Amino acid sequence: MPTKHRSSLFALAAALLAASIAFAQAPARPGAGTPSPAPTQPAAPPAADPDQQFTTTTKVLPPAKVAPSHWKPGQPIKDADDLLSALEHADITFRSLQADLRKVKMFGELEGGGDLVYDGKVMFISEQPDARAGADAKPRRMFQVDFLTSTADGVKRPDNRTFVFDGQWFVERQPDVRQIHKRQIVPPGQTVDPLAIGEGPFPIPIGQKRERILERFAATLLAPDDFPDAKKYNIDALKDTYQLMLVPRPGSDEAQRYREVRIWYRKSDLLPRIARTVDRDDSINVITLMNIRLNQPLPSDAFDTSVPKGWDAQIDEYRQPAPTPPSAPENAIPAVPKASPEPGAGSKPTAAPPKNR
Repeated sequence: MPTKHRSSLFALAAALLAASIAFAQAPARPGAGTPSPAPTQPAAPPAADPDQQFTTTTKVLPPAKVAPSHWKPGQPIKDADDLLSALEHADITFRSLQADLRKVKMFGELEGGGDLVYDGKVMFISEQPDARAGADAKPRRMFQVDFLTSTADGVKRPDNRTFVFDGQWFVERQPDVRQIHKRQIVPPGQTVDPLAIGEGPFPIPIGQKRERILERFAATLLAPDDFPDAKKYNIDALKDTYQLMLVPRPGSDEAQRYREVRIWYRKSDLLPRIARTVDRDDSINVITLMNIRLNQPLPSDAFDTSVPKGWDAQIDEYRQPAPTPPSAPENAIPAVPKASPEPGAGSKPTAAPPKNR
């Protein structure tokens, strides 16, 4: 496999991931992009009630046992196991990626149906750690997705929003209304690799251990056009690709969000070109990358998470997750919950939230 192609494998997969994360913040249904009422101050969550008892049942399954791979580099790819082995050997020495993207969201029946199309661009960078950080230090990976337009019911309209993730902070900027929302989603001093299994929210098997993928997913290699809504797509764009279908195993974190994930890799160089997910609510998301540019100069303001002067800002610092309450005895009678305080009672908002889209 040529080096320049292998170095782009992780970059392309990461860009697909970045788009999926940002588009998860998009409007819930067609037409939701219309102006919203004036934002209100955020209400404080109800205080925890120490007298409240909880009874929960969680079924935790052990990881699936994975047999060793017998595939070797240079051998033909005959099944999903071979493909995952090949992807594990992908080189990830790229520096940066820029691309145009298109994302199509097809809403499920619970959301009223209909399609919503987004067009924009994505940037991704992998910064190598300082040599003084030690052998175990990991690269710092960041992405930025800029929405430009959205199309619903055949009507195209501007949709200027930017999403940035710098490994610790997830930031949404809305320049048209001068609003920014910063969420610290990782503890201070730590960073998250958005593609790592168990860390990132969207699984793309590039540069990851085959065993870790198979512990969490059942993997199948399919013909390029073997999927339910194939007639909606340009099948020619899928020719000469491997289609990898990943179905989350029961009890995995991914099973709570996805019914399935499908990724198409070009056979000639294993470049991932399209990602398609089916969410638990039956909505379908398809993300395609176009005009890919590797290791080109990035804009000077790329990955900026600072608050512009004069903008309304909401900043949510990291909160440690509340400890899981112990399960009540099998025959316990749950306590009657106390009445919750009025929304916002006793709270003092410090900033206006961004406009809901």
